[in-house]
Amino acid sequence: MAADEGLEYTPDGWREGGRISNRSADAAEEARRYLRGVEASPARFGGADAYVNALNANSDRQAGSAGRAAEDRDTMSAADHQVADLGEATDTAADSAIRAADTTGAAGQSAVSRGVAEGM
Repeated sequence: MAADEGLEYTPDGWREGGRISNRSADAAEEARRYLRGVEASPARFGGADAYVNALNANSDRQAGSAGRAAEDRDTMSAADHQVADLGEATDTAADSAIRAADTTGAAGQSAVSRGVAEGM
């Protein structure tokens, strides 16, 4: 196995992770909206106020948790896209540095170019 095998940077993978996080956030938000619409009535449970209050409190707690999950997934998605952007900018800068350091006219062939590339 080569020393650098498996270390390839793939911005598309990060972007796909961001898209998946967005879909997860949408699903969590949908669950939150559904749970916010659930309201138990004491009349449907024979006037058992304490039981209905517990059901409604649990629904509110679950809706709040789903809302926080949606926010967290949105944050993760933004971070994934930021990592992809940073990686692409780094790749561009590295390519420019290699080309600028290459005195032979064939990018990546000089000792300087190889040293810069290996250092990244």
